[in-house]
Amino acid sequence: MKVSTKHMLVGAFVTAASLAHGQSMISAYNFERVGEFHMANPSAYQPYRAVVGIPGIGMQSTYVHNSSFDLAPVISSGLNGNESIEYILDNVSEGDRLLIDQTMDIAYVGFRTGKGFWSLGVQVKNQVSFEYPVEILNLAYYGSVPLNGQINMSNNETTLNSYLTYHVGYQHELMDGKMRVGGRLKYLSGLAHMSSTRTDLQGTFNSDVWTFNTDIETRVATVLNVDDPEFTGVNTFLFSDNKGYAFDLGVSYEVMPNLEVSIAALDIGSVTWSTNTRTYTSKGQYTWEGVEYSYGEEGSMNGDSILNDIVDALNFQETAGGSFTQALPRSYMAGARYQLHPKHGFGATYQLNQWGDRTFNTFGVSYIGNWSKWFSFYANYAVIDGDNLNVGVGFSLNLGPIQLYLLTDDVMSAQLSKDLNMANIRFGMNVALYRKDLKGYEVDKEPALIAPPSEEAAQSGSEEGESSSETEDENNSNNETI
Repeated sequence: MKVSTKHMLVGAFVTAASLAHGQSMISAYNFERVGEFHMANPSAYQPYRAVVGIPGIGMQSTYVHNSSFDLAPVISSGLNGNESIEYILDNVSEGDRLLIDQTMDIAYVGFRTGKGFWSLGVQVKNQVSFEYPVEILNLAYYGSVPLNGQINMSNNETTLNSYLTYHVGYQHELMDGKMRVGGRLKYLSGLAHMSSTRTDLQGTFNSDVWTFNTDIETRVATVLNVDDPEFTGVNTFLFSDNKGYAFDLGVSYEVMPNLEVSIAALDIGSVTWSTNTRTYTSKGQYTWEGVEYSYGEEGSMNGDSILNDIVDALNFQETAGGSFTQALPRSYMAGARYQLHPKHGFGATYQLNQWGDRTFNTFGVSYIGNWSKWFSFYANYAVIDGDNLNVGVGFSLNLGPIQLYLLTDDVMSAQLSKDLNMANIRFGMNVALYRKDLKGYEVDKEPALIAPPSEEAAQSGSEEGESSSETEDENNSNNETI
């Protein structure tokens, strides 16, 4: 069945709309005073005997990274619409992408049992990895002339995910606390997905005919039917037929006093998508006589029309039904932490993110200040996928059992309003109760009560003293005689 442009794109836009909020985990990896941050490091030291996230606001995390160009000029009032488009096209390159990761805790509970710590909860995860189709965008705005009459696009990877995570985890302390091993199992309920599995497109242009050779495949899955979005109950979302499983693992070890190293693997798993699935393919050679367009500033508003005409020319076919399995974006972490003082520590962390065949690297150094039981401060400097201006700060404030926290990886850009190509924030509220043997603080002990001696004991002690005195006098007398 031939599919219209509207049908082909609607699934992608429905998915993208659900991801309106948008993760480097460098900061969370070492900031153990926040219970939910153990999702980034399953073996991190757990300072609490119990943690309960306030439903809906237990943890909110939003991360947006756009390394190819700065967002500040685009959203400022200094550029009009056409100037913003030209600025983007002048600065974006093949392979550049927009990364978005948003996490919202619906529920979180953690509690200590002996030398172990259990955790369980529910999260909503939204993820976007959008690789800019640079030549297609240039074609839509400038026309074919600046492209020397041809385009060549391949291996353009774009993925969008939205799913629910039900997780249960356990951490255990070994070797008198010198070693900790943690893990977490996850059941996944998929909500929406789009991925490009093949994106080979070659085009040649002359004044009369545009010719395309294509091998393109895009897969879409949604909980609701896009053509007939009938709501069939909340269980459709909570426990959809798009099922998957994943796990996290982590190990921490104190190699010497005050120096600890750790590793972790996160989101190792996949989702099998089977509801309302559609596959869009274009494979072959197609020609298009086209129409006259205006380009640049005069024709920028026609860019969507040009894209629609190109999509129609590529003769996409839609296949409904079937199922497919898609791996989750995964992360591998490694870190070291040196505790210079019970209340002052320093850390170094490396993170490798893997989205399909693409990998992204992040490295950071940090200061962790657990200044008191009620206040902790965190600061870090990170190089995130080649972007080297990322200074983050955060704090955790415990007001009795109520804990408030706020953390960002890029406070400098927010303050300077320039070089704004990354935005990151985590915040939340918990009920948190410290463990009694909290590191860096003496265990509270009541002084032992000593009963006063009884009269009999006092009299007996007095008689023993007199006898001892008489014996000592006799000894002295004998010594004098000798």
